[in-house]
Amino acid sequence: MLSTLLGRKLDERKTRLLNEGRAEGRMEGRNEGRLRERAEWDAWLERMMAAQSKGEPFTEPPPSRRADDANGAA
Repeated sequence: MLSTLLGRKLDERKTRLLNEGRAEGRMEGRNEGRLRERAEWDAWLERMMAAQSKGEPFTEPPPSRRADDANGAA
């Protein structure tokens, strides 16, 4: 009976640690995605401002529009 109880406690602990690790990994992935998205927007804005300062037309869609196009959305 004691071994069954200890086994359950160990299983619960393993499950809890595994879930915590997954949550931490998801947060890390979200943060990386946000940084990547910010870098894409910064680069786009820089290209847009450079074109405007030269008086050139700038027709490149913003990063959010390109992501929509890549995902098949309108």
